Amino acid sequence: MDPTQDPARPQRPKTEQPGPEQPEPEQPMPAALREARPLPEVVQVPARVVVALDGHGGSEAAPFQEAIAALSAVALAIGEERRRLGAAGAFQPAPLEARLWTDDGVRSIAEAPPEAWRWRLRAAVPADVVDEDVAAAVAQVAARRPELATAAARVRRERVGARRCGRILQVGPRAAARAGLEEIREAVEAAHLSDGQSHLEIYLSDPRTTPPADLRTVLLVELAR
Repeated sequence: MDPTQDPARPQRPKTEQPGPEQPEPEQPMPAALREARPLPEVVQVPARVVVALDGHGGSEAAPFQEAIAALSAVALAIGEERRRLGAAGAFQPAPLEARLWTDDGVRSIAEAPPEAWRWRLRAAVPADVVDEDVAAAVAQVAARRPELATAAARVRRERVGARRCGRILQVGPRAAARAGLEEIREAVEAAHLSDGQSHLEIYLSDPRTTPPADLRTVLLVELAR
């Protein structure tokens, strides 16, 4: 006991001084992909770095669902390793993104049967993620979840270039996306712009767990360069 203190007087508990505030985790997905209104508009999507996984067939089929699980697991493993190395490298999990087109590159998704669809699932990651980070995460997923090892082994790092897109927020079943895409294309045509046959879907809601009526999906049509 401190001899200068009166033992009969209650002592105030010591309080620890607050440490420096930790920075907010980075959100690697650009706002142009996440923030949308239920009205068509043209936006500039900046370049970004993602981890990606290619496949074909309908979005309700087993390969697409397995790809969602594998890509999500790899992105999560990358985030866990960065958090382990220090808060400065942490990032918020980004919504999954899918780029969809058809095998002939001429028909739109709405015009082609699901077996003719091609897709690339993407998950945004910080720009300083390198191939070695992805390989380490893939190995970690294969060890933890052997059932995802084959799909995870196809995940790779990709740098996506900047692109101008037509955009709209779609609320409701994924089958209703066709109407949203048509709204975008009408707005693009009215602005005297031309579009390609590929489009992007940003899944703000997890399609595996969210009731169809509550799904929130950002739709983007890639405009001709």
